[in-house]
Amino acid sequence: MFALLAALLIPSSYAYSAGKTGSSVSGCAGCHTGGSGTTTLALTPSKTTVAPGETITVTLAVTNSSMSHAGLNVSGSSGTMTAGTNTVKSGTEITHSSKTAMTSGTVTFNFSWTAPSAEGAITLYAAGNAVNGNSAKSGDLSTTTTTSITVDEPCDDADGDGYTTCESDCDDSDATVNPGATEVCDGSTDEDCDGLVDDADSSTTGKVTYYQDADSDTYGGTTTVSACTAPSGYTRTSGDCDDTSADFNPGVVEDCTDTIDYNCDGSVAYADLDGDTFAACEECDDNNAATFPGAEEICDDLDNDCDGMLDEEAVDQVTFYQDADSDGHGDESAPLDACFEPEGYSDLSDDCDDASASAFPGAAETWYDGVDSDCSGGSDFDQDGDGADTLESGGTDCDDNDPAVIECGDDGADGTDGTDGTDGTDGTDGTDGTDGTDGGLTDDGSDDSDDGAKGGCSAIGGSASMVGLAAGLLLLGARRRRS
Repeated sequence: MFALLAALLIPSSYAYSAGKTGSSVSGCAGCHTGGSGTTTLALTPSKTTVAPGETITVTLAVTNSSMSHAGLNVSGSSGTMTAGTNTVKSGTEITHSSKTAMTSGTVTFNFSWTAPSAEGAITLYAAGNAVNGNSAKSGDLSTTTTTSITVDEPCDDADGDGYTTCESDCDDSDATVNPGATEVCDGSTDEDCDGLVDDADSSTTGKVTYYQDADSDTYGGTTTVSACTAPSGYTRTSGDCDDTSADFNPGVVEDCTDTIDYNCDGSVAYADLDGDTFAACEECDDNNAATFPGAEEICDDLDNDCDGMLDEEAVDQVTFYQDADSDGHGDESAPLDACFEPEGYSDLSDDCDDASASAFPGAAETWYDGVDSDCSGGSDFDQDGDGADTLESGGTDCDDNDPAVIECGDDGADGTDGTDGTDGTDGTDGTDGTDGTDGGLTDDGSDDSDDGAKGGCSAIGGSASMVGLAAGLLLLGARRRRS
């Protein structure tokens, strides 16, 4: 009998020595106060950006050079935790597994955290309690901290071109750039993601033929190369019949008394080999009946009208549009008629922002940044396309994921706020539990509840009911001795 009485009257050795949860945000200061020094926490994940479902290690170091032991409580806004060194899992949270002694004023706990399947920012909340080991709540000092982890799928296809960054998409912000794209002559962009650009890439399309100009008379001979830009010593103009002498080329004006074919047309003087009624000395190519002074200029790399210029104002020119941001889409307000696409131009005129390479038709739209990235022409603050901007941007739409919602009602229209009951009328503040039931981390970690369970912050293991029971047992013992 007296042994039972003694057991009931002896207080717990330590407050929550087996750990305590529910305090990762509120902390332990509601129960543990009066400590000296400074308690600091270092909550450190092994990675701050993880893939969905990835598991990482997280450490929490509790430091206070004036204390001897420490405890912790950690929770997360999402994800799953697994206990590690000096820790246990209780419910969804992590706490200390036993009273843990400090070394040189610091104790380190660790556990594992597994990311959820959804992408987004996750917050881990931690409370650390540095204690003096006096088996009571006095003289302890706690604090809280947080850290953020970003869950992000590394194999995104942000530009929607069917290739992810894990599939060697070298620019996931541009749908025209991916391993399956065609390399084109544009001066700088590696469209097919093979590490080669323009002339360095044998697969590049849009190359033109250049002719070697050995005598530097601006006319090339028969040696050619296909390239995006003219190599040194080459020209776009061909027809030089003697590339060793600048005296011979299609641009030379022959005299009708000349007996030498200086302009490389195969004819001299008054001969009319092509039958176009123009003598050889009166035109620039007596081998081509469509080439003579006054002829219609067309895109053929020839001087059709014999004015010394090639393809100028050709009747079959195409309109190209300046592509200042090199995204493959041109600016409709900056056209240029030409026979061949000039560098820095595009045959597309649908770019809505030619100063931004991330804005063009087909680009991935980033909502609410004020930029019409996909050039749809709609508001960047109306994701559901219902014609109403979000409340945050000054519109009326309080659910921009639902096109059926375009206007928000006034809060409280169905009744005055709070008319369901005055604040606190469900009970006097605190009457639902004695002081300390906020679940703060305890002195050195042992069970601290008023009723013997983990419910409060008292350093005494018993309660008024326990004292009453003890008194009753004493009285019962006395009566038995008398009888």
